[in-house]
Amino acid sequence: MFGKFEQVNEIARQYDTDEEIADWDPYVDDGRGYRFATPEEGWEMFDSEARYLMNMSGEEFLRRFDAGEFYELAGGHGEEHSRLMSVIHLIPFARQKR
Repeated sequence: MFGKFEQVNEIARQYDTDEEIADWDPYVDDGRGYRFATPEEGWEMFDSEARYLMNMSGEEFLRRFDAGEFYELAGGHGEEHSRLMSVIHLIPFARQKR
């Protein structure tokens, strides 16, 4: 996973000015291979990680998260806590308007 972050940082360093970044359309591939995820892609990423890390669909994860069912686990430590936090960090992708 860190390989992708390193790649993104390398691509970001290729932009020389703030104006160049301001003119960049995040939903269009700029030829450098970096763009923001669309709302649909964000949902797919969230749902995939919820299924992989928590063994439940994205819909179920959000329902249980909103109901407070992960409260104790969120305050813990260990592998299960790490998996939960990884999915929680992706919730903004899931809550974008699709």
